[in-house]
Amino acid sequence: GGLIVASGGLLFGAVRYKPIVRLAVLEATVAVMLAALLLLPDIGRPDRVWHLFRYPHLTSPLIWDIAIVTVYFLISVTYVWLYTRADLARAGSRLAFGTGTSAADLARDERLKTALAWIGLPAAILLHSITAWIFGLQIARGFWYSAVMAPLFISSALVSGMGLMILLALVLRRGGRLSFGNDLVSSMGSLLGVFIAVEGFLVFSEMLTAAYPGAGFEAEPVERLLTGPYAGFFWFEVVAGLAVPLV
Repeated sequence: GGLIVASGGLLFGAVRYKPIVRLAVLEATVAVMLAALLLLPDIGRPDRVWHLFRYPHLTSPLIWDIAIVTVYFLISVTYVWLYTRADLARAGSRLAFGTGTSAADLARDERLKTALAWIGLPAAILLHSITAWIFGLQIARGFWYSAVMAPLFISSALVSGMGLMILLALVLRRGGRLSFGNDLVSSMGSLLGVFIAVEGFLVFSEMLTAAYPGAGFEAEPVERLLTGPYAGFFWFEVVAGLAVPLV
């Protein structure tokens, strides 16, 4: 979610987001590292994770998920380096890899940031889409087998990513680590409102389709969510995660 906003702002000239771009790419890097760690229990035998790379099954959705997570992580790390390279060079850090801070070096950084944004934006969308398709292509799972699954995952990423970025930005501004005006907070809040509205619409569409009379075996998982053992989690997500932030 953070990288989509950062890349989108860079590609489409939304210069108002420039003060928080570093925060967005750092958030994306940390988040994808956590996502990679959470994939390990799905393997069943984490000690054999190297088998995925030594004996990849290209028909397995999991290998594509791990592939896009790896690519996305490399893009995020490169993004972080690009946005801190000049500071590292000024500090004489070895992580600057011998680069300088001349006008030519800074101009090259801007060109690389734009080029990377053209790769990072589709990669971020693919990351959430491939993860969603792991669920959405399970034909035997009626409630999961849905074309809306990928858009739902992307909208969820935008809501959570932007929400976290707003909170972190405000905390860092209070601590004196970031400087931006309230107009940027208002802009991010408005954008978050749009993301929440889209997310709410997709959740409603998913529920309506599955709960519609005659939908068959999809009715059971919907009943579990709306009134069954998982109702507390679901309604907390809807109220605390969508309705309250929107208001």
